Amino acid sequence: MVAQTIALFRFQLIGIVNRRLLVSLLMLLLLAFLGGRFVASLALIDSEAVALAAEADFLRYALVLMMIVGISAWIARDYESGQLERLLAMPLTRLHYLLALFAVMSVLAALLGAAAALPLLAVNAGAGLYWGMAMFLELLLAGQLAVLAILSLERLPQAILLALGLYLLSKLGPVIDLALRHSSRYFSDEAGFRIGQQLFTLIRSLLPGDAAFAQNNLLLMTQPDWATALFAQFTQTLIYLLFLQAVILADFYRKELGR
Repeated sequence: MVAQTIALFRFQLIGIVNRRLLVSLLMLLLLAFLGGRFVASLALIDSEAVALAAEADFLRYALVLMMIVGISAWIARDYESGQLERLLAMPLTRLHYLLALFAVMSVLAALLGAAAALPLLAVNAGAGLYWGMAMFLELLLAGQLAVLAILSLERLPQAILLALGLYLLSKLGPVIDLALRHSSRYFSDEAGFRIGQQLFTLIRSLLPGDAAFAQNNLLLMTQPDWATALFAQFTQTLIYLLFLQAVILADFYRKELGR
């Protein structure tokens, strides 16, 4: 069974990590560099630090989108071609399929995380190492959200929108929460506002917190604590990866393929 899982991992890896992906990465790095130079020309103080933060954030969202679209499209293609049904007809459990998929996703996240770290490594080795490892964890989380979305909905556009929505809601949760708290003084008497606020609090309790994402504000600090931020992110990401994997496995086993 282990040998078959490794063979499936190699098969999936060849399909996802290809020349087109590498060309796309090179184009993104070029765009990030050009955008960073433009931002640096506009900044009045700490132009290099501001440019680095802008490059890092551009690469963050571009690479997360690439991860979500790549994983979702690969699984959707397996569904449409009947490849997934044929694979699971072999002496291979659905757990082993998900493990092989997670291994592929880890390799892809490492590749994309290394690409995200390249612009920073050229300027600040500490910032580059932190950002690369932090983006690896964030991309793994985004990939798991994509797997959950595509296996649940089985429709590519809807799955991409759901995964992106969950990611952005998790990422922007503190900002939305702050806006709701400051608005409560004006709308506290309205039942609809209170219900919406309670619903958002419930949804946010099921999603990763801000600590599960790479902290770009550290790139602007003179003496950032990389280790503490990375440890907090690793802890929270590990918890949510296990939670998402359990949900994905339960949903995957209840499905009847080839309906």
